[in-house]
Amino acid sequence: MELLFFRIRNFASSSLVRRLVAMADTFADTPVLGSASSSSPSSTDLETALLLNANDDDNNNNSNSNSNDNDAVPPTGLSSWLFILMCVSALVASCGFALAAPYLPEEAKESYSCGSVCVGFIFSVQPAFAFIGSPLCSQILKRRLCSRRLMLILSLNVAGLAFVAFAFVMKLPKPHENQPPVLFVATASIIRAVSGLASGAVDTTVFAMIASLCNHEQAHLVRTQGEESTSSTTTTTSTLGDRMGKLELAYGLGFAVGPAVGAGLYALGGFLLPFLVVGGLTVVLVAPALQVALQMGPHADKSERARQIASLVELSEESEAQGDDEEQCSVGGLVLARPGALAALCSAALSCACFGALDPSLQIYILSSVSDAHAKEATSAVGLLFCLVAFCYCLATVPVGRIADRAAPHACIAAGLVGIAVGFFLLGTPKFPIPYLGEAWAKLLPNVIARSAVALCVIGPSAALTFVPSMPALIMEARKRNGIGRNDNWPGEEVWHDSLSGALSAAWSAGAFVGPLAGGAVVRGLGFDDATGVFCVVLGAMAALQLASMLY
Repeated sequence: MELLFFRIRNFASSSLVRRLVAMADTFADTPVLGSASSSSPSSTDLETALLLNANDDDNNNNSNSNSNDNDAVPPTGLSSWLFILMCVSALVASCGFALAAPYLPEEAKESYSCGSVCVGFIFSVQPAFAFIGSPLCSQILKRRLCSRRLMLILSLNVAGLAFVAFAFVMKLPKPHENQPPVLFVATASIIRAVSGLASGAVDTTVFAMIASLCNHEQAHLVRTQGEESTSSTTTTTSTLGDRMGKLELAYGLGFAVGPAVGAGLYALGGFLLPFLVVGGLTVVLVAPALQVALQMGPHADKSERARQIASLVELSEESEAQGDDEEQCSVGGLVLARPGALAALCSAALSCACFGALDPSLQIYILSSVSDAHAKEATSAVGLLFCLVAFCYCLATVPVGRIADRAAPHACIAAGLVGIAVGFFLLGTPKFPIPYLGEAWAKLLPNVIARSAVALCVIGPSAALTFVPSMPALIMEARKRNGIGRNDNWPGEEVWHDSLSGALSAAWSAGAFVGPLAGGAVVRGLGFDDATGVFCVVLGAMAALQLASMLY
């Protein structure tokens, strides 16, 4: 009986019954047939009544659907809040990456008789395993084995614990006389490897989350303002350029602040204090705070805000359904089909390699160019020079992101490569690619520290021109491969974010690993001055290939 009443009630609420009732109400006052003033309702009147009621139903349905869509729209400030959290994660990861640079070589030399080769190997392990961890994290996210938010929280916790563990490597037993420090190098390398895996996962996850955040912002813009608004408003790619510029600002601050914080804490409490403070803050404060802010947990997942956050930084069901084809979302297939994608990844790796090449060689070059009486001042100046290039990089990231919004990303990358080449030419006195110009520059500014400062002021902003547009360039190549215009709304773009962010992070890590090794080898073989000429030629050739890829 209850089922019968339920069906009757549903039938009574149907649109057909409502229209018939409305039509009956319209003609309820019609006189009975045969009276003097009677007039039977015509078929035109009946059709008009039905159309009016149908339009009322359609308007009601549209208003209900619009209200539901508006209810699903997250608060305006939520996107900015989530973006700030991503920048904090990037700042923590990059700060820990450069934390040990000022004091680890000297400590390892005094305590374990480690030479430059052993210390260089320990430093190179982290970017090498970040190169491994980035595509690994990308595959985990792509196959939905873990959510992006959970991956970010776990990666930060692992990175923080690795920092804490590295604080105790100096407590290991010292080797016997004339024996290599195998235990120290192996333990330090394993810890740095874990840290590299975690930092690669953080980078990949942050890139993917920010790309999806921009994608959802653009989708909401199209939904609220109409498809014609895409021609006059920022697109997903252009929004991503601005976001990536600000994210690179956080990375640059981390690389600039990390050595300074590490050196200050080392002066206060020795080798233990920097890693205990940074690692402890990451595990005790940063990771739990991010977990609360991202609304993670069984109880938080039931809240409306948690659903809004998940809708912004995780894959939507529509995009996930479009990503079932593995070949369609393969970075390898994209690189083979679109030379511009390969050029963007190679440019990212080459730029990082050039930066890494300065680490083992710039200090030696400057110290060899000054007298012994000024060696101490020159050593301090080298630290300030590295801070200078990081500072110039940070200043340029946000303006470069906005430039990338309005220009072709590949053109920005090519301009950045040319700028880095000019900076390397100014850094030394190379005999090529332009003969005699290097010697003329050295005579014009004889002070090697001042000459290096000018060169690094050119390299910093140029590096921003190369790094910031890399992710927008890759997304644009994925759009071209699928026949999607730059200004068109494309829900399937979101499926690419995990793969492209993993590939880009891996390219940067590969450059950071290869740069010190290749740079040191070139400097030893040719000398610093001629090595800068080699870097100029390679960077110029890569810029030409980058421009050529735009024609395809």
